[in-house]
Amino acid sequence: MMSTSSSLCRFQADRTVLVKLLGENMLAVYNMRLVTSALVLFMFTSSIEAAGRKWYEFQRDEKRSQNIDNGCRSFLHRGDALSIRSEVMRKIGNGATPEICKQACLEERGFICAAAQIQLPASCYITGYYLRNDYFSNHFRRVCDHGPACFKEERGMSGGFTESQSIPAYFQITEHVQSLYCMARCEQTAACVGFDLRREGKSPKCVFLDLGIFTDYTFELYIRRC
Repeated sequence: MMSTSSSLCRFQADRTVLVKLLGENMLAVYNMRLVTSALVLFMFTSSIEAAGRKWYEFQRDEKRSQNIDNGCRSFLHRGDALSIRSEVMRKIGNGATPEICKQACLEERGFICAAAQIQLPASCYITGYYLRNDYFSNHFRRVCDHGPACFKEERGMSGGFTESQSIPAYFQITEHVQSLYCMARCEQTAACVGFDLRREGKSPKCVFLDLGIFTDYTFELYIRRC
């Protein structure tokens, strides 16, 4: 995406040509659109920064499990909690340590495992969702905490999520900007493990997967971040 400063420089360099082609009245309209674009970019940047600050404030209070030896970066540990909103849950077995339960999550191939949870003292469950072919959607799975690189895109796929939010008009400039807006919204909660960017209908939407974290002192929850 072209930066605001480079757009303004190019506008000044081409002004003489634009006057000849468009006339002064049309040039004034062009100038107003350029200023509007600059304001939109400023608002978008402010939104992303605000979401980042909220996430880092939340992150300071989170406990993390140790990394496991298979390239996975981390799981986000939530004590005294379980997921109540995932599409599928599978019991792995009894007598499982957190490391064994997390490894089972990573090795699951039947569905996208989003979290491992242990019912104390040692019953392991893994939970997640199925991916579906969907011409109108691109799916983004959250693989780390913060930033565009923390979302892995699957084009033409959907997680079948149900919690949607329309994207404001000033964030509909390009599909890339739309996805960045959805990422910033997803990052505001630890329970968000991904979203669909849906283009069906009059306006694009963010359709989120929230694990639905519920306080339960008999469970330990490990949200996948890889």
